Amino acid sequence: MGGVETVKLRAGETPSEAFPAVLVAALRATGVEEALASLTRQGHTSLPLPTLVPSADTAKAGTKLTALERGWDWSRVRVALVSTVPGKWEGWAGQRGVLRTGQTRLLRAVQALGCSVDDWVIESKLKGKDKGKAGEWEHRKSKGKAKDLNVQEYELELDYLTSSIGTYSVPWIAAFRLCAGGRTQALRAYLDRAQKRIPAQGPTRVIYPTLATIRGTVLGEAGASSISCLPHQWVKIAGLIADATTGLQMRDARSRSGGVGMHTKMILGTLRSGASAQDDDTKETDGESDVKIGDTAGKPVRSPHAWFYVGSHNFSVGAWDALSGSGFNPVLNVVNYELGIVLRLERPEDVDAAVAWERPTRRYTEGDVPWIPQESEFFK
Repeated sequence: MGGVETVKLRAGETPSEAFPAVLVAALRATGVEEALASLTRQGHTSLPLPTLVPSADTAKAGTKLTALERGWDWSRVRVALVSTVPGKWEGWAGQRGVLRTGQTRLLRAVQALGCSVDDWVIESKLKGKDKGKAGEWEHRKSKGKAKDLNVQEYELELDYLTSSIGTYSVPWIAAFRLCAGGRTQALRAYLDRAQKRIPAQGPTRVIYPTLATIRGTVLGEAGASSISCLPHQWVKIAGLIADATTGLQMRDARSRSGGVGMHTKMILGTLRSGASAQDDDTKETDGESDVKIGDTAGKPVRSPHAWFYVGSHNFSVGAWDALSGSGFNPVLNVVNYELGIVLRLERPEDVDAAVAWERPTRRYTEGDVPWIPQESEFFK
């Protein structure tokens, strides 16, 4: 754009993590670069985006920009892009590092937006009989040691609207919550423990329609073929819900738009309110030269109320992958293509403007069963 700066990085964000760079990587992974080259060979010379090949004449601080990055103004983009791309991803950094994809890319998006729970702690100011109750939130002074960050997960509440239920395990839920909390150091420690000694988890509310809710929609069961939970998955979830330490809950999904089923994927990650960050010029790194963790500088800032995701990721291992390996060398083996955005919500009223489901959600009670298409007469 004629010398105008088109990409603006957030504190701690690398060029490869900027919105257009993540988008370029996702487009390349899905064959768009080859498709554009084919169109050019066929004589289509006036395409607004002719190629995804970086241009040598845009080199700046060692980074070559593509036509997508330099042809549009991305400097005012306020959301972070999260992609999941199939393949094996290994290590923390580099072109095939785990921070590029899946739930660990979600971790970096949460950090970039200033929504990491490691940036905020509850420090009680109360004394006497009230000692230990939640008080004021203050910016964490920790230097990033894993043992300091391995605290219980009650600073973050997750609400996940999904159109497809996954097969969950306690270790997978714990790792996902660490990523959703933007907690790199605690995730490293967790992997080094081989995913053992899992602490009690904070609330993770899976929002998925009951059979009664689907039957009450305009199209009924016949219109809900793309909303899926398998019988064995429900059995597994019921067992996890019975264990209070998992924090897992099932909530009914009712649309704010009326009697319709929702093939919609959204996550609301709510932080406890009332937080105010203190000055802290400490900058942490995760051990790799191109990734900075938890940068905070300047005047005191107020914590966000929540972060919000909308995109294609269901709440499943297939969509988000499963972490293995060690804290030094994590590994992701990804099978799905997925894409979504994460934005920061400053106030409680912003949540009402964003979410697609009726609030507050109703917890599954005795007699409630999820919508299972395989058990419907319409799909037998």
